Amino acid sequence: MTEINNIKPDGSQRIEHSAAGPEKIVEKTPKRDRRPPAKKKGSILSGRLQKILAAVIILCLCLVGSIIFILARDTTPPAIQQVSLSDMTESSAIITWQTDEPATSQVTIWDSEVYTSTEPEETLVTNHSATLSDLKSDTRYQLILISRDKGGNEARLEIELTTLVKPYAPPPIISEVKVFNITDSISFNGSNSYDLDLDVLDFYWHSNISGPLSTNSTFEAYLPPGLHLVLLSVNDGHGHNETREISVRVLDEAERAEVIQAYVEDEILYREAYKRGLDQGDSRLRRNLILKMRGLITGDLESPGEDELRSYFEANRDRFTRPARYELEQVSFDPAAEIPAEIEELLEAGGIEARRLPGMTRSLIAGTFGAEAGREILAIADDAWHGPFATPGGVHFVRLIDYTPERAAEYEAVRSYLTGDWMMDQSRALIREEVARVSGEYEVVIEAEL
Repeated sequence: MTEINNIKPDGSQRIEHSAAGPEKIVEKTPKRDRRPPAKKKGSILSGRLQKILAAVIILCLCLVGSIIFILARDTTPPAIQQVSLSDMTESSAIITWQTDEPATSQVTIWDSEVYTSTEPEETLVTNHSATLSDLKSDTRYQLILISRDKGGNEARLEIELTTLVKPYAPPPIISEVKVFNITDSISFNGSNSYDLDLDVLDFYWHSNISGPLSTNSTFEAYLPPGLHLVLLSVNDGHGHNETREISVRVLDEAERAEVIQAYVEDEILYREAYKRGLDQGDSRLRRNLILKMRGLITGDLESPGEDELRSYFEANRDRFTRPARYELEQVSFDPAAEIPAEIEELLEAGGIEARRLPGMTRSLIAGTFGAEAGREILAIADDAWHGPFATPGGVHFVRLIDYTPERAAEYEAVRSYLTGDWMMDQSRALIREEVARVSGEYEVVIEAEL
């Protein structure tokens, strides 16, 4: 019998016995299992852990990125500094400021009635400027300076602004309005009107009967009979308006004939009076004739131009200099009155009522207290009581309250009455020139006793 080794006991091989021959070993083919093979538990758990771990890593990376983005983002607003105001007037100002990083520029403005703002300037700069206009004079405004950086961070700074007081602007002056030829076409002349600020004037003439007449400074018009109240309105274009009313009587035919008849009668009576010598010894008539002669000589004198007026001012500046002024207090006693022994203590304590003397000039002080006492009072340099100063009117104690030094005149300050002074000086010169011209025709005898 043959010994068979390596026979697996799992049934994969089998031994066949046959009577005809020796035994054969036949390999047994296993049957295929129709069910799918089961997965191993270890592999499934390992795959899930890998996915969870990957998701956790991605989430952590996102969180780290967000933190880095937040930390890197600019959240600090720009710092506003070096704020200044310039070119301030009664209606405008320029405001400037700086920021420590480039930013936009805008200013909001408000007072008790109005809220507004400037147009935002989106250009990013560090030196900012804004012009404020259309403001009201002598008004307190609240301003907010606004600047935003490129990250949208906004900085605000609140300040106050008070505009300047609007300087006094004198209204136009209507001067020497003339009306001619009332019996025919009527001529109106307002060209001598002027403005101290040298503004161009607008004229408007209006009649209560005929309505609007003209917008020129001079014009002619035919007006119907009646009493016309002609209103001249002059405007300097800056809200200052001046008016003057002129009464013009336009005669009808009957009234005109009556006026002519009255004039003829007066002229006959006037000439007859001269024939009878009624003009002799009449001081009022003499004075009227002298005034008429002066008017005849100076009647063609025209108002000066601006350059001529300035030259006159420079040549006569001292005449317009404002003298030094003293404000004094005084306590006075009658010449026969007894002065208290404790007068000094009473004066210092205010125990005696004092009288204030404002606006005293050197000449007024000399005229009030006399030349000698005036010199001593003008030498006072403190606010203590000084005296006694004896004058014919009594005994005085004086102290200096305030002193305003002499002030040189400015052309604009005296412009309003400078024309009158110039006209007066020129009139005097013309009259003297005419008198000198005709004086050779007269023999002047000055009596010893007048």
